[in-house]
Amino acid sequence: MQYVLIDKSGASIEEGSCHVEISSGSIKVIPDSSQPIIIKGAEVEIEEPSEVTLRLKLDGDYCIDLSMMAQMRGQILRELKGAKQSSYKSAKLLVGIGKPEKFKGNLNEVQSEIFLYDDALVVVGETGQPIQFLYSFVESISADPSGYRISIDVQGMGTHEFSKLANFTESFRKLLTDKIAKSKVRTGAFLSAVLPGLNAMTQRSVASKLKDGLATSASELDQFDNTLSSHLFDISVNDRIKDDIDFLKSSFETYIGFKQVVSVQKAGRGSGKWYDHTHQPITDHGGAAGMGQGFQGALGASMMGGMNSMMGGMGSMGQGGNSMGGGFGFDAPFGERGSFLAFEMLNMMPRTSGMTSGLTNQTSHEVKERSVFEAGNITVASTNYGNLKVTGNRPTILAFSIFLTTTGYLIYDALNDADMPSAIFKTNDVTRWNFAASLIDFRMEALEGVDDIGSEYKNAIEEFEYLKLLKDTFVVFIDHDDKWRDQIINNVKS
Repeated sequence: MQYVLIDKSGASIEEGSCHVEISSGSIKVIPDSSQPIIIKGAEVEIEEPSEVTLRLKLDGDYCIDLSMMAQMRGQILRELKGAKQSSYKSAKLLVGIGKPEKFKGNLNEVQSEIFLYDDALVVVGETGQPIQFLYSFVESISADPSGYRISIDVQGMGTHEFSKLANFTESFRKLLTDKIAKSKVRTGAFLSAVLPGLNAMTQRSVASKLKDGLATSASELDQFDNTLSSHLFDISVNDRIKDDIDFLKSSFETYIGFKQVVSVQKAGRGSGKWYDHTHQPITDHGGAAGMGQGFQGALGASMMGGMNSMMGGMGSMGQGGNSMGGGFGFDAPFGERGSFLAFEMLNMMPRTSGMTSGLTNQTSHEVKERSVFEAGNITVASTNYGNLKVTGNRPTILAFSIFLTTTGYLIYDALNDADMPSAIFKTNDVTRWNFAASLIDFRMEALEGVDDIGSEYKNAIEEFEYLKLLKDTFVVFIDHDDKWRDQIINNVKS
């Protein structure tokens, strides 16, 4: 294999023989006599300038042309694309909860790998930026007249079109619709458990406001019941930070939200072949005892058919010459004797014709009970709604709050995780900030030292347009200690 390293002016600065290794989301171009080039898959744009060349476009306006790959070209291309997808997911910013269902198709005409998680849809294309959004932000799903193009309208992201899913188009649409519905059901079940005093229709309205990962203002919730927001804070806030949260609530405009962070889906397990446990399986279906088994029985039956045909013919000649004709074999025309002889051969009626004597049992046919089929042990897939909780050592739902100051700052706090610091941002656009934060499951640690070359999130946050808001507006983290209140006031006062 040959490589050429090209700079931003298009000049070749290094070339020679090499081999390529791809593992753990990274690509290693290893020259025979020079320093290896190690590239993160997420940093590479893959192009095919010719049928024999692959081009890896790198950050910093450099690129590498690979050629003379022979039959390995297709495999290397697939592995390069796989490394790009793996690198995005390894940054932990493109992973939803639960085990995803996978599809291959086009998103906005770009060949892509599509993942449907319990809470989110993630698409990693062969080119361009990945796409990710929570189901709670989906506004509508529609199909074109052909049924092979699915359009999804997403709040804050416009319309995305899925195509070339082949025979899986309808399966994809149904599964996506089902996952969106289940996400709403889980939200409704959680709120029903923590708000038992609300009637069904009020609970339904509250659930439509508190969608998974979406914050709603306390004043809007209190329109349903003037104690609603206070109750939600009471059941969610860790005791260690209760005084801090009370201070923020009394000082700033308040929002509260809930985001499921652990799957509560139980996969189906087990199954077995259907079988009848009352009888041994029958593998040979020969005739009666005198007819023999298997091929022998079939041969005897064929000869019997021929004999009956001849006898039937002779008998008919003595009765006006109306011969049945025919010959040896299963095609012999038995006429009106056919049914009679068949039942006699099966031992299902007494021997009266004398024609089957010696060829069949002299005992009547034993009629057995109908087979009863049973299955092995099966555990049906289900949802454990009882595990949807904001309390305990390992809550499956993150309770969070957003506070807006009059000076244009936004303060974020995880209500049921006292170890997480308050995070301050210079923005008052709750909707855009909420959307961006939900895409990383509110993992604010991704912003810590994001400009440091040692941060695993640095490239991902800089590349994703909808996540740049978090980086560009982030101000500071403030730990919940005895200096917390003074630091909050000082950082948001102007």
